[in-house]
This record gives sequence, structure tokens and C-alpha cells, in this order.
Amino acid sequence: MKSLLLVLSGFLLFASCVQSQDMPLSTILVENESWKLAKTDQLPVEKVPVLKVKIPLESPGVFGLWKDGGTLVVADKSDYHLWAYRVQYDEQKSICQLDAGDKCYAMQVAPGQKKLEVTAMASDSMNRFYAATPAGIQIFDPGARLAGVMVNPSKNPISQMGFISSGGDAEDLIIVKAGSEVFTRKLQIKSNKPVPAKK
Repeated sequence: MKSLLLVLSGFLLFASCVQSQDMPLSTILVENESWKLAKTDQLPVEKVPVLKVKIPLESPGVFGLWKDGGTLVVADKSDYHLWAYRVQYDEQKSICQLDAGDKCYAMQVAPGQKKLEVTAMASDSMNRFYAATPAGIQIFDPGARLAGVMVNPSKNPISQMGFISSGGDAEDLIIVKAGSEVFTRKLQIKSNKPVPAKK
């Protein structure tokens, strides 16, 4: 009985901590900003090491890494959840192992809808996660709760998504490729670079 109480009290403490991180969509979107057609048809490509990994899902879809590379998020084609896995790297063997998998990202779906296609994923420097779907770009806070859904820039499905800088230190522009067009939109993303010490 004691161990059960400890587990429950630990769960309640965890739940209250998680609840305090709620992030409404208004803290992510910039007022009076909308999608803009970019002057390029290519997205910048980040160079990442190629690692072999076995994803323990029956129908894995697209996937994305958190910026720190420690969490892999995978869409499940047979469901409306995204699975998160902790990543353990062995770069000498060019492999990584996944553990602690859980379907913790619940996407917004229409009533009765059992699955939702995800076409692209990305994370920003504030550990928010973005999943492109036909219903819009679903944005999750660092605790894996849905902050809201941002309207898609086009009727074409989004095939690529990432973040670039509008000129400062922060990568504050989301950039997506939909069909043959590339769009950007400014978001409220702060720089994660350390502030220089005052002299």
C-alpha cells in the first residue's frame, strides 16, 4: 500500500508540474503575421549524421528529432498519436537505440476519426514540436500537450518543415514546402544562445 501511495503522490506531483507548462497558441503566433511566399523553392538542409535505427511500431510514418537530438518523435500511420522515444547514440557503429517509447502526443482529430496523416515534423529551439497534417500544423508544448493548430499555407500537403532566422540570433521563422512552393511565417521564438556577460 505504501508503494502505491508513493507512486500516486509522485504522479500527482508530476501532473501538477506538467500542467504549469501549458502554452496557448497565442504565445507562439505573432499577431497580424501570416504565411508569406518565399523567394526560393528549396529549404535549407541541416547536416545530421546518418544512423540506423529500428522503430518498434507496426506502421511508422514520418519522424523528427528534438533539437538536442535526445528524443525521436514518430507518427503512427494507424493512429492519431505521435510516439516519443529516448535516443541512445553509438556513433562509432552508426547506430542508435530507442527506449522509453510512449504515445504521448495526441493530435486533434474530428469526432470519430481514428487516424491522421502526418506529412512532416520539426522542433524549434524552445522544444516545441510541430506536426504537419491535412488539418493544419499541430503545435505541441515541451510537455507534449497540444498548444493549438496553425492553418496550412496551401491546399498542397507540406512535405518539408524547418526553422530559419529572420535576421537575429533566434530561428524565428517556420519554413515549409507545400507542393512546389515554399512559405515562411514569423513565430515567437527566443534565441537559445547564451547572453554575453556584462563587463
